Amino acid sequence: MNTEQQLRADFLYEQQLTNLKLQGKRPATIDAYSRMMRRITHHFDKAPDTHSWSTVRVIRNSLQFFFKHVLHREWEWLNIVKPQQNKRLPDIDSQRMLVHIRNARKDRFIPLPRRTLYALRYFWQTHKHPRFLFPSHNRVVDNFMDRGGVQKAMRVVIKECGITKSISPHNLRHSYATHLLEQGLDLRSVQHLLGHNSLNTTARYTHLTEISCKNTSQAINQLANKLTLMWEMKV
Repeated sequence: MNTEQQLRADFLYEQQLTNLKLQGKRPATIDAYSRMMRRITHHFDKAPDTHSWSTVRVIRNSLQFFFKHVLHREWEWLNIVKPQQNKRLPDIDSQRMLVHIRNARKDRFIPLPRRTLYALRYFWQTHKHPRFLFPSHNRVVDNFMDRGGVQKAMRVVIKECGITKSISPHNLRHSYATHLLEQGLDLRSVQHLLGHNSLNTTARYTHLTEISCKNTSQAINQLANKLTLMWEMKV
């Protein structure tokens, strides 16, 4: 493997270790899975994500043929279930003006403000990455921006705006919920947007504002428009 492939393989290996631990796998299982991943990577001299499903299927069928017809042994492996060929919806659907939130507390769709769509398209013009809207600045590893990159970018924006208070990305989530309630969006809709399992969690924001009923898309677009006007007046 070249240096880029090796870095990619090392990154994926660490990701597997992290996910095995997060899922509470036994130490023996973690050791066996990680050891097998190292062997596969070393044998093929490629990062493991370069093996397509068709490659895995051919390898499996070849082994099955060898055991049954050369060694004349019973094939005892369980059938490998081919993953469903689900048509993946786009993360950002500009036709329906929706954003698909994946791998979060709860997968969901949220409305996409038109001004936000224009801003994202403008930002993409600065790098035109083929896979990620917010790619990592590390050119060696082809990956999306990590948490540290988000925090660093936010610190730059806060400094440019002259804000002296300590603000984190999570503060934006709280502000988002509070301002939507001020816009008149009902509590149940805000619960869906934030991905809360319990309405009681969302209700923490109600002491800051009155709740009435308003269309979700209308409320979010009005909020985006107000923020843009405030920024233009500041500039």
